[in-house]
Amino acid sequence: MHVRIKREDPSDGSEKLYTVGGQSDSFVRVPSFSSLLPDGCPDGEVGVQFLESNFNPFEYSNNSRIIQSDVTGLAVKCGNMTVPVSGLDEPLDILTRRENKSLDDLMYIFTASAPLGNISVFQFFAKKNMSSMSFSVDFNTTLFPHDVTLWLSKHEPPTPDTYDWTATLPVPEDQLYNIPWINGTSLTSSEYQWLLPEVEVDITDFDVENKTKYYIDGDP
Repeated sequence: MHVRIKREDPSDGSEKLYTVGGQSDSFVRVPSFSSLLPDGCPDGEVGVQFLESNFNPFEYSNNSRIIQSDVTGLAVKCGNMTVPVSGLDEPLDILTRRENKSLDDLMYIFTASAPLGNISVFQFFAKKNMSSMSFSVDFNTTLFPHDVTLWLSKHEPPTPDTYDWTATLPVPEDQLYNIPWINGTSLTSSEYQWLLPEVEVDITDFDVENKTKYYIDGDP
């Protein structure tokens, strides 16, 4: 178990990334410390306590077997008191390691390839409702990067005129997303990656249970 305690400025509106030293696999990113403590702390110093445990400290619970990852915790301190956090305008990002190092139960991954200029239609299924979709295009050469238009559709293969979603890669630089990392670095998405958030793709229980077919096609 690792614990880090850090003093903070209650008026600090800058983005924060909390980790612990050593062989840490987890972090928590918050939009700002002031967003965690909007009313300030008139009675004492303020700070955070970040905890990372590579075992489950709640094994006494009858559902502890469901916990299959490191356990993290972030507490906001006002003097000697722990302040509850709620009603955030922006979400927190939490990255942690799964115990078996597998994403099989969280992510359905399919891989396919085709000669450039002759991309085929690929069919796949949604594994879980309320999921996002992400598509990455890799070339076996970087000497001649290409623009690629992707078409995605539900139930039937898409065409350039009939589709449900579309994107052209590479995506503009201002549309890339990143997560702040340690030492001033960031984890940045690829310009040849297309992300469809869950609210846009809207995968339902019906889609999962009835194996709704999804198709993706591309034109390099």
